[in-house]
Amino acid sequence: MKTPVKYLNIIRMSEYRQDAHTSIYTSRKLKLLTNEQQNQPDGYANCRHCCLPGQSLITIIPSLGNSDIDNYKTTQNSSCLVAQEKNSTLQLNTTKETEDYGFSLDFSWSPFLIKMYETRNRSKVLKLDELSEPKRWKGADVMVFNTGHWWTHTGRFKRWDYYQDGEKIVQEMEGHSAFETALSTWARWIDHTVSPTKTSVFFRSISPEHKRSNLHQCYNQTQPITNDNEAYRKTFPAAMVNIVEQTIKKMRVPVNYLNVTRLSEYRRDAHTSVYTVRQGKLLNEEQRKQPQLFADCSHWCLPGLPDTWNALIHALLVEPPLFSP
Repeated sequence: MKTPVKYLNIIRMSEYRQDAHTSIYTSRKLKLLTNEQQNQPDGYANCRHCCLPGQSLITIIPSLGNSDIDNYKTTQNSSCLVAQEKNSTLQLNTTKETEDYGFSLDFSWSPFLIKMYETRNRSKVLKLDELSEPKRWKGADVMVFNTGHWWTHTGRFKRWDYYQDGEKIVQEMEGHSAFETALSTWARWIDHTVSPTKTSVFFRSISPEHKRSNLHQCYNQTQPITNDNEAYRKTFPAAMVNIVEQTIKKMRVPVNYLNVTRLSEYRRDAHTSVYTVRQGKLLNEEQRKQPQLFADCSHWCLPGLPDTWNALIHALLVEPPLFSP
């Protein structure tokens, strides 16, 4: 029996509050953030979306982006119940624990969700029928998954050389077919492993980019897109979105589909831009003077957008919707 999927499909949140996040992102909390997330020299945090319930503690969150994880770290320390931390920072594939509340936050970095391995000749193979580290995910109270960006990479940005499904290894495969096979592997694991009475599962949609092809390069942007005449030009294939949605609908275990794509399309102002990190270091002054080469219009600053995604997750956890559209 298939369970109806719950959708949180935000078409547009057009009203932005101008009260920033100064009460949340104080210098005391910024020690928990990476340089990339606290990058704006003037503490830029002008816009937030609607007023949502404050966030609480979530046990284990696999497969989130860095900005999501930084937000969960900051959220713990911005609440009235400040936990004593075992780890002050959370790196890739590590766990953050708090002693006071029996809380752990597991950041499992897995851009494809499936396993990628290297052969003896250093070729990289995407194993479409095997997840990257499911043993680590098992037993979590809350799981939040996301994949998509890395599947669209081509040329020198492409991270794999071959696909493997079972014993068959091929160099060329239709990209959407590979993505669908990988997502089906994830869905089967969820259906066979996860208990819906114990674990809440979320899948977050692809977040957009604002590059020159969108006519909305993020550099020097300080306001969201508010004019309908400035329609965002999508760069991610619609087929990938359809694959995600159709896969979730067929699953036995209910999955909360957090569709943040359209909501995020308006936030051309929320990227790290020239205050980003390259090779582990913040851009220097000369690099910042060359936004056409160095502006990062894919990753996000924490205040105002990634924290809104997580506030929406919290809203679903504490006040689940009474209906499915």
